[in-house]
Amino acid sequence: MNNFSKLIIAGLFLLLISGCVTYTQKQFKEPLQNQTDEYVNLQMRYIPREELEDRAGRYMSPFIVPDNTLDSREFIVLEFIIKNKTQNAMVINLNDIELQTRTGDFYPKNAFQLKQFWEPFDVSSSDRSVMNRQIDNFIFDRKIRIPKDGLKRGFLLYYSTLAKYGEFTVKVPILSSIFDFKLYSFDFEYFEIDKDM
Repeated sequence: MNNFSKLIIAGLFLLLISGCVTYTQKQFKEPLQNQTDEYVNLQMRYIPREELEDRAGRYMSPFIVPDNTLDSREFIVLEFIIKNKTQNAMVINLNDIELQTRTGDFYPKNAFQLKQFWEPFDVSSSDRSVMNRQIDNFIFDRKIRIPKDGLKRGFLLYYSTLAKYGEFTVKVPILSSIFDFKLYSFDFEYFEIDKDM
């Protein structure tokens, strides 16, 4: 191999490495959205990477895809709060809360799936223990049951790729004995800001 070939390979390697140490921060037009009617109060908020890092403290955050992967997908994390205003229980199937983008439709991970995602990664036992507790505390179960006049709060976590700018829509179907079925929709418009880590 001649020196020119070695130089080309080294340049490509540096380009690849530099791609792994940058990330794109998203700026949202309305990161917090509310919907209310006679049955529910719903609140959905996009949680930025910086807030997730702050929450994790000195431990790895289970809600941030590691930077050293070559996969362009990332976790989209939305805080979701549901207040049931009725005297009847409500149920939301986690797999029915669809995130719709230009590139496809995505469904949130439950706690078991997120723990499986982290299995192949080299994570210390103390970090993994803290991460598993965070997953159990914040990620919704497969069925979200909201008791009468009750409240549920947690994270919706999607593994997806977003375009540089645009919008995505989250559809939330709710079942109740009062109204059988209602569909609520949240539209998030965003653009990306390139930022060196």
